Amino acid sequence: MLMAKTDRLDISTGWIDLEFVERERTPREIIEKGIR
Repeated sequence: MLMAKTDRLDISTGWIDLEFVERERTPREIIEKGIR
């Protein structure tokens, strides 16, 4: 039970990190393409 809960937390935090990275990366790409 405890390991299952920690695995779920790790997975959820991993998804949050991915979403944060995508949000940080996307505006920069849009700006670079806009300048070009």
